[in-house]
Amino acid sequence: MPPPAALPSLTAMTDIHAGNGTGQARTRGTTRAARVAVVTGASRGLGRALARALAEDGYRLVVDARDGAALRAAMAGLPAGAVVTAITGDITDPAHRGDLRRAAQALGGPDLL
Repeated sequence: MPPPAALPSLTAMTDIHAGNGTGQARTRGTTRAARVAVVTGASRGLGRALARALAEDGYRLVVDARDGAALRAAMAGLPAGAVVTAITGDITDPAHRGDLRRAAQALGGPDLL
């Protein structure tokens, strides 16, 4: 059995897949500061790591987690100048999902979920 292929970098993946609803892939050179990502479960684990990587890449973030204190602590570790809207809540709650959608729209609309 052959070894698994190497995974593309986060930047390569977002460059290929993020299209802001247009169906068109964005390419390098697009202003990164204009891109918005919504990351759920951002207080720990994969969500926290993803929020950090996206912030380092210049994304403006809308993040959530059920534990507000843990979310604040995780977001305090992001790079200086990161634009973050942190909302405490449960993603299974329709009202909370609406809050996330409105926050992303306020930043210009989500490019990446």
